[in-house]
Amino acid sequence: PGCSVCMRLFKNIKSADFESKYNLTYISYPIESTTKKGEYKFKNSYLITTYIEALKLNPISDVKTPTDWQLIQKIFTAKDETGLSYQSKLNSLMTNEQAKSLIHDWLIEFGYDDAQIITIDNVAKSIKVAEIIESNKKIVDDKIKTIKIPTIIFDGQRRDGAVTINDLK
Repeated sequence: PGCSVCMRLFKNIKSADFESKYNLTYISYPIESTTKKGEYKFKNSYLITTYIEALKLNPISDVKTPTDWQLIQKIFTAKDETGLSYQSKLNSLMTNEQAKSLIHDWLIEFGYDDAQIITIDNVAKSIKVAEIIESNKKIVDDKIKTIKIPTIIFDGQRRDGAVTINDLK
């Protein structure tokens, strides 16, 4: 969620109408710091990933766009009142608590009530979600053997980085 190249790929996917042509899925992957063990390259990316996975486990059944995808879309495309992207704010300006508060605001916007948000908070902090994220890392690192984030696979080919709109069409 913190990767600017992933954001470009997301925007290219939307511009190319890629998700309506393919059965699109994704693997949520917080990029670990190469300099500090146990930390992440982008400040709140692990926290955001826990919420993405918690939303997958607690969907709202009658929405057109799944709420995990709505959260990703907000992070990659929305801007605050000053025009600053939320991805930038989450990566460098917001504390963990501020990031959680923003996510809660978005969850309300998506249609979750207070009780559901408490459930999502608890699931986001759960061992189950930590295990899902660890499994995602193993898939990305050991099975897909990603060289460069993001990696997208379609039409039998693997592509790394921000694939262009034309290549997605």
